[in-house]
Amino acid sequence: MADIFLIYSLLAPIIFNVIGDYMVWKENFLRTALVLLGPGFVSFVLYLKILPKDYFRKKLHFFLFLAALTLIISVSGYRNWESTYARECVNFFLAYCAFGFLLGILANLTVARARSNIFIWLFFISLFLIYAWSLILNEGLKVGRFTLPGDNSARTAILYFCFSLFFIIVVYFVQSVRFKIIGILFFLLCLFVALQSRSRSALFVFLICVIGSFVYAFFSNKSRRHRVFLVSMIALSGFLLTLYLTQNVGLQFKQQIQRILSVSSLDQTTVYEDAEDGTTAGWKIYDRKPKGAKIENIFNHDRQSNVIKLNGKKRANGYRLLNPNLRTRQNAYQHTIEWSMRFSEKFSISIYVITTAGARFIHYTSEDQDRLDRKKHIYYGLGHNMADGGWHTIVRNLQADLERAQPGIKIKNVNDFRVRGSGEVDDIKLHNFETNYYLTVGKIISRLPIWKAAVEKFTKNPVWGAGLSSDYYDEIKNLNYPHPHSVFLQFLAETGILGFGLYAVFITLIIKKAISDYRLIPNSADKLVYLFYPLSFTFFLLFSNFHFAIHENYYFWYFGGIIAGFDPLSLRTEKLEMV
Repeated sequence: MADIFLIYSLLAPIIFNVIGDYMVWKENFLRTALVLLGPGFVSFVLYLKILPKDYFRKKLHFFLFLAALTLIISVSGYRNWESTYARECVNFFLAYCAFGFLLGILANLTVARARSNIFIWLFFISLFLIYAWSLILNEGLKVGRFTLPGDNSARTAILYFCFSLFFIIVVYFVQSVRFKIIGILFFLLCLFVALQSRSRSALFVFLICVIGSFVYAFFSNKSRRHRVFLVSMIALSGFLLTLYLTQNVGLQFKQQIQRILSVSSLDQTTVYEDAEDGTTAGWKIYDRKPKGAKIENIFNHDRQSNVIKLNGKKRANGYRLLNPNLRTRQNAYQHTIEWSMRFSEKFSISIYVITTAGARFIHYTSEDQDRLDRKKHIYYGLGHNMADGGWHTIVRNLQADLERAQPGIKIKNVNDFRVRGSGEVDDIKLHNFETNYYLTVGKIISRLPIWKAAVEKFTKNPVWGAGLSSDYYDEIKNLNYPHPHSVFLQFLAETGILGFGLYAVFITLIIKKAISDYRLIPNSADKLVYLFYPLSFTFFLLFSNFHFAIHENYYFWYFGGIIAGFDPLSLRTEKLEMV
């Protein structure tokens, strides 16, 4: 029972989010603590009953490091205690991270219990798989970016990628061909859900862990069976990834390839119109009444370049920019639009998008008010000064504007650019600034601005840091973020060298303990069973550099606690089995 609640505690935050979403709960410390500490506290007490008297002395260094880190985070939060976010950081670090580590280390997991816990993991993972697939099948396999209710796509992805790691170990561990086939099936089901969440950072970290594990297994044991398994798992992963690329979200294969290629391309912008070709190719007058509307490509002396001139009867005529063969663009991976314009009368710029809820038109007008209460048409007023006869450049995050008006709806395609009103337009572009963490030549493009802000905060407060709840400004999106989406940089920026140094030493101790325990386990099959815990720890450690905040990195602390408390040689299992 104690180990059942141990594994439940890992999944409790996700369970809480799902139930809270259905019950319309607002996340708060007390309710979360009860969900986590309820069953987890039972395990806590049961573990204390069977621990040897000298256990705390042997693990004293881990407890001291946890206490020191908790103190530093609490003090950093207290420095900005008037901030609600700072208070939440401290509270949830205690409820999620500190408690998770304590529970893991007190579990004092042994090889025999780790082997028996495989069935507990299977039970919980099966429940999560059934739930996820019921949601996917209910909405159709082309559901788009899948998320568990109350959570986001990245956290959903890492959970199911972690489950995928578990089944890689299971398939590698079991001897029965029948169970290997079942394990591969579960692996594919978990991997599909994770890929359907479409988190590139999670996929990137997952591939690093899997490839690293396979390379180690290949060179450490050169038996033919292990080689065949290595090749088969890579082939299956490649097959599922190909299936994902060709079938996911109903996008054409060419579009999916474009999305993936954008990962390795420095050019994150598509220019729809800069008028430098001297033509009006791709433009179409879609509302010709009254007659006389014209589209021209002219030279503008103010910009010293060609522009597109639209001339008609005020907003009665409509103009549409398509691709050169006059078909919709269907851009699936760039959702931030930029354009330059000059108008001396009222105008309306409209972006036609296809969303998970159908067609939508996002309008940007010369009005001073927004109108967000209509179903298919969303109006944002840019202000009457935009029609002052001067040139203005506008940048809008289409997904953010859609989300503000109709929460939960996601853009699938950006189809075309429309104008009503007589004026001039130029440099119409789409960017992918809002998409998740594009990897370009070893850099994470969309994280660079807030990472830069974190480094600047550290240089200004190198010893003690700036304290929790420090805004991180992204000059590309013109937004402030409460954390830099990197636990390492957040420790540097908000707790200084002192907090980061303790965190780094703490990680080193856990990794050293994991390597030592792995070498001490005499049986190769048991080594594989144990490997799931350091592999998961490494997975969440790497992922925390791209997404998590300090108080959200619960999985890292949970698996770190299990590794810290693991006993590779003990055969003392009878007492806990009786519990």
